[in-house]
Amino acid sequence: MKDFLTNANVVAVILAIVSIIETIMLCIVEPLNKGLIILLGILSIVTIIMNRFAYQIAKHFNKRFSLYYKKRHDSETDEDYEPSNFAILRVKLPCYGLLAMQTVMLFVFSIY
Repeated sequence: MKDFLTNANVVAVILAIVSIIETIMLCIVEPLNKGLIILLGILSIVTIIMNRFAYQIAKHFNKRFSLYYKKRHDSETDEDYEPSNFAILRVKLPCYGLLAMQTVMLFVFSIY
């Protein structure tokens, strides 16, 4: 059960379900800006997908900017482009920021 909850696919599905529920609740609570709320919901689904594939995105950027991030310059193996934890975190932080913004909007509009 512990491995099930730490699986990246399961976490992405749970975040997507929560994001869809928050989008529906925001549309109910704040009926004036439905277009903006639906756009925010779509962007949150895109960021969940980016969050799920953060390692692959960071590895792609390492390949793209290989002159800067390559560990060894004498060989061309796939291990040369392994992203650091900071590179993965750089991809994940904006994703978490947008998801938090949607949650904050839900609380603000429900109080208002």
